[in-house]
Amino acid sequence: MQDKKKGPHEMFILKNQETIEKAILRARTVHPRVSVRKVGEYAVTGSKGNSYTVTCERRNNLKVVDCNCQAGQLGRPCFHAAAAVAQHVYFAGELATRDNYMADLYDPRD
Repeated sequence: MQDKKKGPHEMFILKNQETIEKAILRARTVHPRVSVRKVGEYAVTGSKGNSYTVTCERRNNLKVVDCNCQAGQLGRPCFHAAAAVAQHVYFAGELATRDNYMADLYDPRD
């Protein structure tokens, strides 16, 4: 699998569920593999085995997703991004839970 070079490309903004509905349905059909490079950056397999880089982050208070696939470069939601967002949301929840647990465990007021 080759990783497409990450270069200048458009991003799309997650405004609501309808924005990426088709991408989510396609991800459910294709079942792409998502590998975590670091929290917020994911390698996602395409339908032909290529690997694409997806980043999930906040910019100017907006939830933004970038994918270096052809659709992503045109600013359109893609199934790679939908799969990565699902993984990202899971990790964000896990990190928040862990951070709350650690804060309670090591509360200096105790």
